[in-house]
Amino acid sequence: YLGNADLNSWSTKWMSAIGMSVQTLTTVGYGSLYPNSPATWLLAAVEGVFGILCFSLISAVIYARFARPTARIAYSARALIAPFKEGWSLQMRMANRRTTLLMEMEARLMLVMADVDEQGERLNYYNLKLQLDKVSFMPLSWTLVHPIGPDSPLAGVGYDDLVQRRAEVILVLKGIDEGYMQQVITRRSFRFDEIVWGGRYVRAFSARNGSMRLDLNKLSDFTPVPAPERLPS
Repeated sequence: YLGNADLNSWSTKWMSAIGMSVQTLTTVGYGSLYPNSPATWLLAAVEGVFGILCFSLISAVIYARFARPTARIAYSARALIAPFKEGWSLQMRMANRRTTLLMEMEARLMLVMADVDEQGERLNYYNLKLQLDKVSFMPLSWTLVHPIGPDSPLAGVGYDDLVQRRAEVILVLKGIDEGYMQQVITRRSFRFDEIVWGGRYVRAFSARNGSMRLDLNKLSDFTPVPAPERLPS
């Protein structure tokens, strides 16, 4: 039931029907083929509507997947228990891999440790206060510092405690991509075996010809320093 279709053989009938469906689904409508019965017109209408919906959905999925900005943050491979002022701190370092600037950056740090009580094992969550948890824009590199004081969940803790309680530090970072003006969120975790007990990060940037240069290969470099068996409480 197609006007101007080649009906001489089964193969040409199928090719005419497929060609009609493709033209209808893609809304091309060359006009060389046309429905000539109510049932064929109904099928063509259904194919036309679903063709528009399907291509709109595909376009939306492609846009959401590839056009949405993502944060490309380079993190240090290790977190450090490092000297800070007159005491100690938990530190981790990061840098922006994208050419676009990240604005209004905000960081949140959480400590997870396992404990055992009469009901079995449970996980305890602690918020770790940062010396600086917000910056207006992402600098060359950003070292997050959690000072370990009397009110810190890490006060009085030793490395063996981190291992036995399977400690994990979870970092959530969010900001606004300057190019897309949309919010991006990324996260990173450091397990107890990714925490160095006693270290100091090596400077990863240098001045050259009046400009600052960041070496991402040095982002994780550190020098060991003697640390107490247990952190001061």
